[in-house]
Amino acid sequence: MIKYRPFWLVLLFVMIQLFLINAHGEYRVYKLGVKYDEKQKAETEVLTTLDDLQYVTYFKITPTQSTRIIDHWMCYGRTDEFRAYCPAPIKPRRPNPDQANAQPNLGSKQESPPQPSVPVMVQ
Repeated sequence: MIKYRPFWLVLLFVMIQLFLINAHGEYRVYKLGVKYDEKQKAETEVLTTLDDLQYVTYFKITPTQSTRIIDHWMCYGRTDEFRAYCPAPIKPRRPNPDQANAQPNLGSKQESPPQPSVPVMVQ
């Protein structure tokens, strides 16, 4: 068994390398709104991989400064060598509540069939 030990170690090393080929990285991008002064009207938008709490501790901002998360999304791949972050995915638009309840004008009034009543159990 001892003379086959290097073979098993090499085979184990090759198997681990084959599994690592399929490994993929991912990261989260945050769009932060940063105010550098309480009197500042507009926020400065910052793209970073640090969330709002990590951003505050990493850059040591003063008590008059504030940060908030505007948006965040997940990206796949690597960010080394100063690569650009992936773009934010397109989010579906939410319907306007006023337009969602409005009935479309179909020209002629069509009545929907009556809905059967659902029995309600009271305890």
